Amino acid sequence: MNTHRSVLILGSRGRLGAALVDAFANSGWQVHAQMRRPPDAPASTRVSPVHIPMTETARIAAATAGARVVVHALNPAYTRWEAEAMPLMQQAIEIALRLNARLIFAGNVYEFGSAMPEVLNEFTPFAANTSKARIRIALDDALQQARARGLRSLVLRAGDFFGSGRGSWFDLGIVKDLARGSLLYPGPTHTAHAWAYVPDLARAYERLATREAELPDFARYHFAGHTLTGSALLDSIEAAMQPRQPYRRKQLPWGLIGAVGRIYRPWGALHEMAYLWQRPHRLDGQALRAVIGAEPQTPLQQAVTESLQRLGFSGAAPTGATHARGAA
Repeated sequence: MNTHRSVLILGSRGRLGAALVDAFANSGWQVHAQMRRPPDAPASTRVSPVHIPMTETARIAAATAGARVVVHALNPAYTRWEAEAMPLMQQAIEIALRLNARLIFAGNVYEFGSAMPEVLNEFTPFAANTSKARIRIALDDALQQARARGLRSLVLRAGDFFGSGRGSWFDLGIVKDLARGSLLYPGPTHTAHAWAYVPDLARAYERLATREAELPDFARYHFAGHTLTGSALLDSIEAAMQPRQPYRRKQLPWGLIGAVGRIYRPWGALHEMAYLWQRPHRLDGQALRAVIGAEPQTPLQQAVTESLQRLGFSGAAPTGATHARGAA
């Protein structure tokens, strides 16, 4: 095994984790893929499944000796963040310290709070005015505090995911009723929103990991991805599907969700994040590009088409057969 190019992916069966396994393995890394359950298919020769729970940090470190990078791609369900997010971070830190490896954490935009500015860069101040923001800020603080123990870490922040499977607003909301002729957008369709096509984001992690030895003990970077108005995204979906008649376009009933959320916790957790669709925002990726060069970016129409095909929408036109009708 080439230990100089060895990485441990924590949460490798998740949406981002699975894409990270592919991105690192395809770039020649030996990949240790930590997961709770065995893989659905045999792993490639470059991928070693690690079926050890996160609570057994010493066993994970022993099984992945030689890994010089650890990527924390674990993400609890919304309703379990308060109970699970910090323990998972502490476990990831302990594993990275045992391995003397760089820890890279998958960040998002929650730390900037409900009044976040339109352009988000590495110097944008945090605002702990939502429960999710407070949790994310605490995770960031934990990484910085662990520097006193010798931890080297990076945060790579991105917008909402699409592509590479299920589990985001794209598939759970926007195209959920596509087969019934309708699209559901969570906010005003003229408002810009930050998106990350997961295969591109995974390749950015790999490139950042390749350069990690040259970077500070702690740093944050932003993945710009695609910044799109709701109209631009919905237009791209229609261009990919080429329906006989335009899809009905609906908006999420945030008022109803908020009212029900007072007694039904999952909807309450959802309603707290409504601002993400009401405030325009984009991620400034200049600092990341200074490290890795050009950011991996699949053209929007190709990314949307491939995402729909991956979700099983057979009507999605082959890549290259369509073009986007607009982007923010």
